Amino acid sequence: MPTHIDISNGFNFQLILPMLPFDTTLNDSNLLNLNIIDTVLPSFSINPKEHPWMGGKIYGETSDADYGDWSVNFIIDDLWTNYSSIFKWMQNINDGVDKFGKPFKDYQVEGRLLIFDNYEKIVKEYVFRNVWPKSLGEVTMTYQDGNSILNCSCSLQYDNFYEKETI
Repeated sequence: MPTHIDISNGFNFQLILPMLPFDTTLNDSNLLNLNIIDTVLPSFSINPKEHPWMGGKIYGETSDADYGDWSVNFIIDDLWTNYSSIFKWMQNINDGVDKFGKPFKDYQVEGRLLIFDNYEKIVKEYVFRNVWPKSLGEVTMTYQDGNSILNCSCSLQYDNFYEKETI
């Protein structure tokens, strides 16, 4: 007999990025966190090694763990602060003029994805290690839609993620 009959809802989540590497206050990071529309829990796969054996092949120990892309979509606030935060973060890494990459520790942060039940209790927490923005999507502005909300996507690079125990 099943004991858990509640279902998970896709809107019971919170993505937390701490103070960004170039910030001196939490304001930019807070605005980014508050305006997230959606995100994904990336895929995870293990790639076994193939070994030749008697004219065929067998699978042995695993060689690599493969973590999928992590994308985030967010609403752009009225002063474009959250968009500018990611843009500045990326330009701090490589602006194409005089900054051509820094040591990883200078621009990576730890991200957290919290998942809540229907009673707003945290049921899962995923921690993403060494997060930094890989790409910032385009923003479409138009006169056609009368009440369009500006949003943007961001692809985040990370080393790996793990499930943190929740109590």
